[in-house]
Amino acid sequence: MRALPSANVTKRSCSWQGPNTAPARFDKARAAIGRLLAASPDRRMEESARRRLAMICEDGDDLAGALDAYRSLGYEADAAYCIDVLMTLGELRAYIDARPDDPNADWLRYALGVRLLRTGSYDLARIELMRVRTGSSELDRWTSHGTPETEPFTFESAAKDSKAFNPAVRLPRQHWLAADLQTASDLQALRLQAIRTATDEVAAEAQYQYAAYLFDREALLFYNPTLWWGSRTDLLNTLAYADDFRLPGEGARVWYATNQHDALAQSVDAFLDVVDRYPSTAAAADALYSAAVAHERLSQFNGYWSVQYAAGRHAGRRLVTYDDVRRAYPAYRFPKGTFGWEAATRTVNGAPGWDPLPQKAKPVPAWRRYATRGPEVIAEFGGPVVARLSGWVSSGTNWLVEVVRRAAILMLQAILLVVILGAWILAVRSSLRLALETANGHVRARALLPASLAYRPRDYRWLAWAAGQMTSLREGVAALSITRCGAEKGEASSETRLDDRVVVFIERARLFVSTTPEGFACVLVVVTHVPFLLLMAMAN
Repeated sequence: MRALPSANVTKRSCSWQGPNTAPARFDKARAAIGRLLAASPDRRMEESARRRLAMICEDGDDLAGALDAYRSLGYEADAAYCIDVLMTLGELRAYIDARPDDPNADWLRYALGVRLLRTGSYDLARIELMRVRTGSSELDRWTSHGTPETEPFTFESAAKDSKAFNPAVRLPRQHWLAADLQTASDLQALRLQAIRTATDEVAAEAQYQYAAYLFDREALLFYNPTLWWGSRTDLLNTLAYADDFRLPGEGARVWYATNQHDALAQSVDAFLDVVDRYPSTAAAADALYSAAVAHERLSQFNGYWSVQYAAGRHAGRRLVTYDDVRRAYPAYRFPKGTFGWEAATRTVNGAPGWDPLPQKAKPVPAWRRYATRGPEVIAEFGGPVVARLSGWVSSGTNWLVEVVRRAAILMLQAILLVVILGAWILAVRSSLRLALETANGHVRARALLPASLAYRPRDYRWLAWAAGQMTSLREGVAALSITRCGAEKGEASSETRLDDRVVVFIERARLFVSTTPEGFACVLVVVTHVPFLLLMAMAN
């Protein structure tokens, strides 16, 4: 009727222009079509009459009569649209209760239970679902053509995948009912936990897990395979694109029903409840991020959702982007990726959602921190002072070394001067004594010799040679005087020995140095300056 192709009829078109007739005319038209059908017209006229009867019932707000007409025509898609979208829960319940002997009562009651589950009426949904008579899953081993499948189907891998069952059998399957009852129990337990908890952190986490349950089961959680047999999205897309809505507010009904049908759309408001009620909890940032991911996925979920988001509509009470997450929680670390994000476990494709943070360094004791920092502080602030002090110490050390060196040299010079002065004083005294003895006539040539003949220096040969040379240059004055003295003693000059000459030469040299200023000056210069020059050369 709305360009929704059913399972066993081709697409039909109709020139009916909508509800432009008064309610009284709806009754007259319905009565006329009833009389026509009672007259048993031919098949073509009967089908046309029932189609118009269905539209008259819809326009007269009699959805139960329209549903009867669609079912009698075999328009499966129109019947599913009326049950799952157009009829309210009260109208659907009244329709089922008015037909207790309907052969497809379980099919209708299962549809009511799934719709109650979407609205969060878990107790009522559980009651209706428990009244449904189910069929064995073995029915799905046969295709609509009556031939068995080559391989048995494993229902655990796709609990409500409508393409994996035989659409000719309307009876709900056991594993569908079990999955729906489990969903009702899980969602009710999570909601009660969020209500009964005392602390905000626990309540926020419970509400977050409730939203994550819807988020992670985005597609088939509230799906009814017995109504749509795998074509719901395609049929709604066809209806939306064709703009074939006939009733007032019908587009809004489709939008509302789709937000209830898709669990991912329901998760948006559930996540926003965490953010609005518990904004300071740890789960709030994850909830806001998950809401942004839900919007991103819904905008590309299917053709219907893509068109709605492109037109500016969105699921939930407000649109959330990743920029909103950054503004609300600047310190929040985004997970590694949005694709594959699983809200309940906070993982990405089964792996941890975040890379581990670098391990915190162990606290360093204060003494070690200061000990490590001490040299740096000293180098930074005390470096110039240390350099200045080092320069002063180096200069002082050099000055002290120079002073000690000069003092040592002066001390050595003083010691040498004292020794020389002492030797000179002794020599002068000896010379004076010798002069007195000579003047008194007590001087003898033998007195100039050693007292004992055994004490005759034998190591003075080089000195004796030098003395002989100097003696010969003295014109024999000293030799004659000594010879004359020896003649007086009766001793021959030939008996004068070389050793005596050496002794006489040494004695005269000593007399020259000790008695004459010139000799003393020569010895003083040699003795004092030669060691000083040697010390200076060694120091340099």
